[in-house]
Amino acid sequence: MSSLHISDFTFAGAYVSAVTAAHESDRRNAERHSKLSEGPSRLKPLSTLVRRIVIAIVEKRSIAFRLASPRV
Repeated sequence: MSSLHISDFTFAGAYVSAVTAAHESDRRNAERHSKLSEGPSRLKPLSTLVRRIVIAIVEKRSIAFRLASPRV
């Protein structure tokens, strides 16, 4: 919570207070988003590798099932 100063009642003071509050808000948002994005960015290459392996296994199984199934 902010406290009021005499400079808040002038146009220049109000502008400076608003800019300071905006900078502080941006800084907090940047910290929050950088913490959230650290985990997924590290896991992205691993998840891509796992996804490719799963796709390869599914494709090989579908080919094997097609070859093993009786033709009608």
